[in-house]
Amino acid sequence: MQAAADLDDFLASPVGRYLAGRTFLYFLRPKPNLSGFALWGRPNEEDAKRLVQVLDGLRQIVAARLSLVDASRLSGADRAAFNVIARHVALHRDAYGHNVTRQAIVRPSNMEGAVVAGFFNIVACPFPVELVDSVEQGLAWLGASPSLAGELGAMCAEAMGTDPLVMQLRGWLEVHLAEASLSATARALGLSLRTLQRKLGEAGTSFQVEYNRVQVQVAQRLLLDTDLNLTAVALEVGCTSLQHFSDLFKRLVGLSPQAWRKRHVDEG
Repeated sequence: MQAAADLDDFLASPVGRYLAGRTFLYFLRPKPNLSGFALWGRPNEEDAKRLVQVLDGLRQIVAARLSLVDASRLSGADRAAFNVIARHVALHRDAYGHNVTRQAIVRPSNMEGAVVAGFFNIVACPFPVELVDSVEQGLAWLGASPSLAGELGAMCAEAMGTDPLVMQLRGWLEVHLAEASLSATARALGLSLRTLQRKLGEAGTSFQVEYNRVQVQVAQRLLLDTDLNLTAVALEVGCTSLQHFSDLFKRLVGLSPQAWRKRHVDEG
């Protein structure tokens, strides 16, 4: 599929193309008649409004189709962004009942998975929906070739500016921080230890850099979404002491965990 330059360019000729935003990518394939979007990071209200513009534009010009939503890369849930999407779907519920025949949703493996799973408890769904754990499962349920998962992953990697292997590594680490030694990770990714190290080097990173990055990312979610104290958060993300955790967090974020939590709680 080819990338569109902007929203107007995409809506003028959407079939066989995709449009990338800051935290999302929308695509439309002709065979099978499949459209959908992938989300990553922590989309904010402006990101959600941008996505709604895409959804609204396509709703008026594209015929009935299968839909795939890949939310597996979400690392946070913004209330304002959630409300923007919920209002849009509720407002156009009947239209989507005609435009979408059925939809597979790939949920995150982290706490945001519960948010995704609960979306249609708030907004009644006008078409069959299946929650799945991988893009391959979602495509299979939709009757599409699971091989399309690789294409979607590559598009997301390009949009995020991230090597596909690095994306795969980060996704695995989020779920397996406790047992994520270098050798265990290499086995899980189907690579030899030396090959994994070489490929990460070629991508300009290393296992330790990515491990620390995911530690802090998971810690940020815990700091925002739970009442765990700092020592408990440190242990949850595999740090041996509170001091070790605080030093790592401040090095990557620029603030101590306590100061970062206070700032974000104060901001609502």
